Amino acid sequence: MMNGVLHAVDVPAGLAQASPKHPFLLANAQQMLEVQQAIAADQRLAVAKDHVIDVATALAEVPQLERKVVGRRLLSTSRACLKRVLYAGLAWRLTGDEKHLSTAKRAMLAAAQFSDWNPSHFLDVAEMTTALGIGYDWLYDQLSKEERHLIRNAIIDKGLKVGLGPNPKGNPTWLNSRHNWNQVCNGGLAIGALAVRDSDPEWAATLVPRAIENIPIVMGVYAPDGAYPEGPGYWSYGTTYNVLLIEALRGALGSDGGLSSLPGFAASGAFIRHAHGPTGQRFNYGDCKAGVGGLEPALFWFAREYGQPILIERQLGHLATFLAAYDKPANHSGRFTPLLLLWAAHAESADAATATTWSGKGTNSVAFHRSDWSPTAVYLALKGGGPGINHGHMDAGQFIIEAAGERWAEDLGKEDYHSIESQGINLWDMKATGDRWTLQRYGTSGHNVLMVDGQQQDVQGSGTLLRTGDNADSQYSIFDLSSLYPLPIAKRGGRLLPDGRVQIQDAISASQACTVRWAMNTQAQIEIIDPRTIRMRRGAHTAHLHIDAPADATWQEYDLTPARAAESQNEAFSQVGFSQSVPAGSDVMIQVSFHPPGLTLDQPVVKALDTW
Repeated sequence: MMNGVLHAVDVPAGLAQASPKHPFLLANAQQMLEVQQAIAADQRLAVAKDHVIDVATALAEVPQLERKVVGRRLLSTSRACLKRVLYAGLAWRLTGDEKHLSTAKRAMLAAAQFSDWNPSHFLDVAEMTTALGIGYDWLYDQLSKEERHLIRNAIIDKGLKVGLGPNPKGNPTWLNSRHNWNQVCNGGLAIGALAVRDSDPEWAATLVPRAIENIPIVMGVYAPDGAYPEGPGYWSYGTTYNVLLIEALRGALGSDGGLSSLPGFAASGAFIRHAHGPTGQRFNYGDCKAGVGGLEPALFWFAREYGQPILIERQLGHLATFLAAYDKPANHSGRFTPLLLLWAAHAESADAATATTWSGKGTNSVAFHRSDWSPTAVYLALKGGGPGINHGHMDAGQFIIEAAGERWAEDLGKEDYHSIESQGINLWDMKATGDRWTLQRYGTSGHNVLMVDGQQQDVQGSGTLLRTGDNADSQYSIFDLSSLYPLPIAKRGGRLLPDGRVQIQDAISASQACTVRWAMNTQAQIEIIDPRTIRMRRGAHTAHLHIDAPADATWQEYDLTPARAAESQNEAFSQVGFSQSVPAGSDVMIQVSFHPPGLTLDQPVVKALDTW
């Protein structure tokens, strides 16, 4: 492959030349020996091995899988099956303990006998096909003839046939989409097809080329810099399946067709690393869950694949802590965790991180700035993009701030899909008048963004990253948000000063008179101590928020109570802000400064960015 251009993969020839011996998906027998050697040489990986075995042992005691559809999804069951196969299957490969073999087989045989895998929500089919495909390959020699027949037929009848069609409306919408469904569905079906290639090669000959043809469409969203438009949470989902597909192709055909070299993909490891603040929490924009981000097994693959050991420095350093979050066998949390043992076989130590600024352009541009890489560093993250992105919110211009080990400016997060859907609310109606935007956490008023005349951001608009800088004076980024508002010019800049202050600046030009509202969400205890200053307290720390400009703006607190009882009530949050009248034909500069704990309010005001 040259310059990100895919090279052709002769799938039938590759299948004909491939060894028929199982296992070959993700780790063959030789690769498992290398995994065992890596574990023996690295105590951190030995801890991960013990975790996998402990969870696999606990999984032997959980109830049998049942076909339980929640709302319109069987997804939790599909993911639970994948967790059992990966944990118990790998535990068996590491130890040879028959109880782990039995646990994996029991899950696979139960799923194989379901009436179907809920094809109306095809992610459910894709994840179940992945689970049974990997299990069939890993445990092939330990399955009886009857068990092989049952599992193989389920993969074909409930997975591959359903994924191929016939579909009177043409190809499924996920086939060539530019979001995670493409990665998960094409990846899952390809894994299932490759698993049964020895007995039924026609499925791999059909579905694998289709996956190789369509995956680059969604992989185009990583370009140019690695920022994943659907945010850190869906990066974990879509990218993990992308990596699974790449590894499955290599294991079965000896080549990934150049997928791993497509523009922006290698850089996305840095994106997800910088998207976690010093507290460990993600910049949870869009439909990304709030809270501390967990292990990212795919990062271990990125570190190995692209020679970037710095990507896993924090995860390896705190591996035991991370693993403790995934010791609950009854659900599907951390189902990919065992994969890190396969992808960390050649993990290297890394020097201390140095780069404190990272930015990525693309359809949902982002920028991250931090004072250093300590847990108490000051951290500022901002985004552009727009509501029309898959899983998008009306959050163009959103920012979060961390300092002293606390998050001070926050994103409210997403709603639980099933809870909202069960109330008859069409969460996926993304038209300008759609239900989605009437939800507090999805509309403009629920975010740390500007709101003009009480109106929502334009669903067709998109904010772009104009420039990012990192010099002795400050780290800064500037976004053009004009297309989202009824304004000729609307730009938002954010910068981190050497003394730890964070400034959010907005440059506005109005052709007609309007009112612009500035707002910020926080879980800190707030006290308006004068018209322009707010005292914020979290734990033992005190910070301040100050209006630098305009001179006549004064703080107020806004109501975050949602319109419906079915929505999250946001009791833990406060929203502070102010409104500013903008006369017709005028320009206004808004500047708010966050003073972190330990910094007084008597620093001179730093004037607005001179690089607009």
